Amino acid sequence: MIKPQLMSVLFLFLFVFSPVCGDFDYLQLVLQWPRSFCKTRYCPNPVPRNFTIHGLWPDKQRIMPINCPAKESYKSITDSKKIKLLEQHWPDLTSNQGSAEFWRYQYKKHGTCSVDLYNQEQYFDLAIELKEKFDLLKTLKNHGITPSKTNTVIDVEEAIKAVTKEVPNLNCIGDSSQTMELLEIGICFNREGTTVIACRRRWINHPNGNQKITLPP
Repeated sequence: MIKPQLMSVLFLFLFVFSPVCGDFDYLQLVLQWPRSFCKTRYCPNPVPRNFTIHGLWPDKQRIMPINCPAKESYKSITDSKKIKLLEQHWPDLTSNQGSAEFWRYQYKKHGTCSVDLYNQEQYFDLAIELKEKFDLLKTLKNHGITPSKTNTVIDVEEAIKAVTKEVPNLNCIGDSSQTMELLEIGICFNREGTTVIACRRRWINHPNGNQKITLPP
């Protein structure tokens, strides 16, 4: 039999760390560089030459909530204009059968954790809206950062900060003793998606700001 004190500790642990429907502090828009992604996975279609959405992730200070209980079942997206827009900005790079299952997966894993503010339609609309706030490829180019050119982590962070006003999250792949490849950029917003904020939990996969990184052409 479990002692009362142990039961209390266990209950507190589950309460603190269990994902609660709609319980999030901020949103992180995660954009991926397809050329880097397709070095890690097989991509059957022509690879886009601009950043695409990986996901819009509700997040908390200590742990990211996922797979939250859904109030309503997922509804397949049928609006042709919305499908075209999503295929442009949020494609499944690994599929030649369209991106419907990828959107379903991302919504069930992440979108369900923001239902206190956004229903399914609003969640996808917000992701597109936030993606279109910043033309990151143009921003990087304006700062001399172009595909195949080698720069540093600080170079990329400062270029993006110039338009977002906050330091982004960077996810790089490769050997840190050599030039790494930029895979993802995370931009954090307040719950309402109206203001860019500092990401509460920084990704750590490069040793320092002087790490050399590149965008594969």
